[in-house]
Amino acid sequence: MSWGYLFVILAMLANVACQQILSKVFRETGQSFAKSGSFKEAIQIVITEGRFWLGGGLAAMCLVLWA
Repeated sequence: MSWGYLFVILAMLANVACQQILSKVFRETGQSFAKSGSFKEAIQIVITEGRFWLGGGLAAMCLVLWA
């Protein structure tokens, strides 16, 4: 298998993983925002959530691999 195919496969896997992780984080944050109504609290939850940074890192990796 050539390196090009490996990059494509890794980029696609990173893309799928980042979408799944970020959608779960934002879904949970949206539910907590609906309960509390505090936008500031919702932003703080997202920023302190480790999965948000993991998903963002995977998105960056996908961008680098595709570029």
